[in-house]
Amino acid sequence: MSKTTIPRGGITADAIDATLIADDAISDEHLDITAITGQTALAATPADTDEFLINDGGTLKRIDASYVGGQDMVLITSGGFPDSGDTVNFSNQFDNSTYNMFILYFADVYANGANKITVQLETGGNGTYLTGSDYSRVNHGRDDAGNSSNSEATGATYVNIQSTNANQSNWASRSGHIVFNRPGQTSARKTFHGQISYFSTDSNSPLTIEQFAGRHSDGSNAVTGFRLVASTSTFEGGSYHLFGLKAS
Repeated sequence: MSKTTIPRGGITADAIDATLIADDAISDEHLDITAITGQTALAATPADTDEFLINDGGTLKRIDASYVGGQDMVLITSGGFPDSGDTVNFSNQFDNSTYNMFILYFADVYANGANKITVQLETGGNGTYLTGSDYSRVNHGRDDAGNSSNSEATGATYVNIQSTNANQSNWASRSGHIVFNRPGQTSARKTFHGQISYFSTDSNSPLTIEQFAGRHSDGSNAVTGFRLVASTSTFEGGSYHLFGLKAS
């Protein structure tokens, strides 16, 4: 005997499977918000191979997260400068298999004494920083009093990214960026460059902007990270964001 209507009680739990549902029969009126909210939250940046479901001109398709906009420049880590500490470590932060270059942005960095920000590189990914006299640098800047500054150094144990000390007051905080150029290379010397602005300790505390470039003579080991060290005294605050630029 055929039936056109089946009473609710006539269907047992889990009796209907995919073979009994017509193609294209699941429409918007049959979807509940718990189809999303009932799932486990990711709570992290999606991996490149994680997938989304999209409507591509009327056709449902899946897409890897790597194709979603903004993924060529990826935030690796962010945080703050220490309160009464002289070092910010970025040990093993360079994933050289995924990224070609790295950019550190920093802002509102001040100290409890006049000082400079210096950079040392890491190899081995285990907190081993290069501290020998193998760094060189050049700095070029100008202040709002019309004075220009130029300095350089070779055979140094770190790279100063400032020619002169910055004032210790929080109103004299430093901001800028550092670009690390292909640190994963094992056949070239390691270089980085960038820009910084600050109020120097020169007469009348002029606003100063500088460009800088640094180099380490090691040409055979991949750089896996770096650290920022106060030349004297300690840091008292500031923030940073480290990004990786994906290899093409």
